[in-house]
Amino acid sequence: MPTYGYSKVISSLSLADFSRRYTVQEITRTGLENLAECIIELTDAEGLDAHQRAVTIRLEAGK
Repeated sequence: MPTYGYSKVISSLSLADFSRRYTVQEITRTGLENLAECIIELTDAEGLDAHQRAVTIRLEAGK
């Protein structure tokens, strides 16, 4: 594969290729309440029962 000389100064691998990246999202109680109906509908359609239960438990805990 031709690299036009770039392979001498630029590696195809970097430290980022050997580390894991995670996305963390936070939501307020009001945000969860507003999205709950949609989340439950999507998790039901995709068969993600544990995710659906996680949302319902969080909603019940806040009452």
